[in-house]
Amino acid sequence: MEDKIRPYGPGKFNTILDSYVYQVSLDGGCDDEIGSVDEGGWFGMMRNGRTIFRDHDPLLETLNEAEQELLTTCAGVIIEEDSQGCVYVTYFTADAELDVAWDALQPDKTDYSCNQCQALMINGVYCHETGCPNTHKLKVDGEWVTPETDESGGE
Repeated sequence: MEDKIRPYGPGKFNTILDSYVYQVSLDGGCDDEIGSVDEGGWFGMMRNGRTIFRDHDPLLETLNEAEQELLTTCAGVIIEEDSQGCVYVTYFTADAELDVAWDALQPDKTDYSCNQCQALMINGVYCHETGCPNTHKLKVDGEWVTPETDESGGE
């Protein structure tokens, strides 16, 4: 058997192994998914390569020894499909690396709402509407509070 990861050739995958992993993801193999190819990209995460892929094993024998080794020894993968249909698979050797990469893909869950106006973020700056009473306040644990000021004159 060959001892290298084989390229897929022209097409939507980089390697034959990437094609196999993507097929498994289509058959319900993902542990988590986010996004959509219609909205900038779809991402799927699959943990524990040594067991996940054995559970979805119809074509595992089509992979060579090097491909099977990478697949069954990895901590997991993150699959990306872009709006053009191109698929990219990243293989992780440690759970911690996989978790950090997956967390980085998660949408920002910070609450930027204001209970007095239609506030929004502009270039990373929190902006209230003109005249909003919360303009000079800070949002702490969901409540708008007046920041403490240094009354000593800065000395």
